[in-house]
Amino acid sequence: DLNEMTSNAFLGGKLDDIPRSDGSYYVVKSVDKYTYYDNSGFEKYVYEEPVAEMKWEVAEDSTKNILGYECIMAVVDYHGRRWTAWFTPEIPINAGPWKFAGLPGLILEATADGNQYSFVATGLQQTDKPITPVYLANEYEKTDRIKFLKARRSFLDNPLGKINAQFAGAGVTVGKVQNEDGSDATGSIFAPASVVDLIETDYH
Repeated sequence: DLNEMTSNAFLGGKLDDIPRSDGSYYVVKSVDKYTYYDNSGFEKYVYEEPVAEMKWEVAEDSTKNILGYECIMAVVDYHGRRWTAWFTPEIPINAGPWKFAGLPGLILEATADGNQYSFVATGLQQTDKPITPVYLANEYEKTDRIKFLKARRSFLDNPLGKINAQFAGAGVTVGKVQNEDGSDATGSIFAPASVVDLIETDYH
């Protein structure tokens, strides 16, 4: 079980092997698909999607240095957001953070318009450490991307209601909460989609 695995890893001095059920999401990339693991409240979901061809617009004259590598700017519209990325042909790998790929070099930075989401490389290293499977992968419920995003937004919009539903009404209660304009905000502890939406917005 989780406690035994944690104890064995700790006692063996293998801190990197300690399993973490911390709500992190995982994107597992293969040649033709992504497998995406994430949660919505207490529910864990997994979905697959084909690797989409991203139609990048490369701006050869826009460059900057990241981690000592000369990078070129490129922009793409992807699943509801416009992203600006910086890739380096000095590392000729068709890859990047999250689901990004499709440029003739490693993507070291990607930022969504509005700066609500960004990925920035802080270092590069080679390793021969094998990629371990997602912990308890068989406990994730299969779904599709749009259904997952809708479930995630639904939880963020009414987390207390979802928690109470999960625990048959024996969950959490709070007093009346109001927004600055006086409207009812009871049950909402996250910013609404109009303020901070999910990383992919094409589920609306």
